[in-house]
Amino acid sequence: MDFEALKLLAKYCPTQNNWILQLNYEQIIGHKNRTVRRFDGNKLVPSESELPSHGLTHIFFNYMTECQLVAMIMTRDLKLILINNRVEIEQQDAPENDGETNGEDGEEVIRLKTKVPLPKIIGVESCLTIIDNHRQLLNRQLIPNTLQKATGLKEWSKHLDQSKKKPSTTVDHLFISMAKESEQVALLEDWVRKSGKTLDFTHQYSIDEKQLSRLPEFETVEAVILSQNCQIRDFSWLKKFPLLTHLSLDQCQQIDEETFGKICKSANRLESVTLKFCCSVNIRIFLSLLNMSRLMRITIDYPNFYCQVSAKEVMISREEWRSLHSFTLQSLFLNSENLTLDVLDYILKACPSLRDVYLNDRILKMVSKNVMSDDNDGDVVNFHMASDFRKGFRVNRPMTFKNMFKNYITAPFSKTMLERMQQQERGNKEMEETINTFIKAN
Repeated sequence: MDFEALKLLAKYCPTQNNWILQLNYEQIIGHKNRTVRRFDGNKLVPSESELPSHGLTHIFFNYMTECQLVAMIMTRDLKLILINNRVEIEQQDAPENDGETNGEDGEEVIRLKTKVPLPKIIGVESCLTIIDNHRQLLNRQLIPNTLQKATGLKEWSKHLDQSKKKPSTTVDHLFISMAKESEQVALLEDWVRKSGKTLDFTHQYSIDEKQLSRLPEFETVEAVILSQNCQIRDFSWLKKFPLLTHLSLDQCQQIDEETFGKICKSANRLESVTLKFCCSVNIRIFLSLLNMSRLMRITIDYPNFYCQVSAKEVMISREEWRSLHSFTLQSLFLNSENLTLDVLDYILKACPSLRDVYLNDRILKMVSKNVMSDDNDGDVVNFHMASDFRKGFRVNRPMTFKNMFKNYITAPFSKTMLERMQQQERGNKEMEETINTFIKAN
């Protein structure tokens, strides 16, 4: 296999949601009725060789639709496999609307009551092809012309001949697992050294925490970027970079509240943290974030990021908020549709140096209608629209908000009512004891 061709394949072929493929790899290739093929010249023929199912080390491209998955991967024993899975879904009629309609200013508003059922899968057709030569990927028997364009293979083929004339200068440690195990750490160390200030792990699926834990200290690394690197679950290796100030995590679904807390302890000099579509974390990560002594910027870009479940069900209690303070945080980007005024109020009180707040468009509108300030000479907080930083407004501290849930939460029963309930409960117990005594006596 031409190594330069593989590097170009990783460069020009787009990827999407690789973490789905990586986390579900065993399930995706493990169908009992799967077929395995390989090329005999220009023809595709059935293959009797067993496919490995113990994990992949790199994903070159990954194309997904509702009914199809096409992906080119490298397994841990360095075999190149093209996955082509098709899902057959039972066609269902759209449910009739049994909701309500209300007209307001001539505008019809529909409130649906019927939930759309999940599609029913009838069967899965799984076809796996072993690739011996990179030119086989351009065979239309394997991938039709339209799919070649969608997966980036057409763009890749244009640069194949150029790679022979001008070998790629890209750091060739993209596939560290291709080297002998005794050489992998040395290659990784060289890759880190050549990366300079920014260590970008995007699509570096051959690197895991065991290799990273054996690295020496690097005082050159200031930023670490991880994107869909779901194979990395232990982050204690971040201590190897004592001058690390920026950490970016994109679609790292293995990171939960506990793991994130350990990350903050291992990289305690962070000044900037970015999380994008990390769906296993919620507002409770602020318990770790706001305790960091140097943190100046927080970026959380995930519309479904949970902040408060309901009026009475909060994720961070009042007592926990009272113990949180950050005198360094200056900028907060929180693009969540689940942000409440209560949580925003707690954050502003816990972070007196916070100057710029970037919010989801709908949430920003809600804040503008409910914020109250005396317009005094206090510090200014700039509220920005997450989708357009030019739009927003300014508010002076101290500020408060109307219509917060906590303003309306009271004890469920008054003191007098509680006394009456306790008396009734005592009376019921006495009655029960009398009945039991009467039954035993007779």
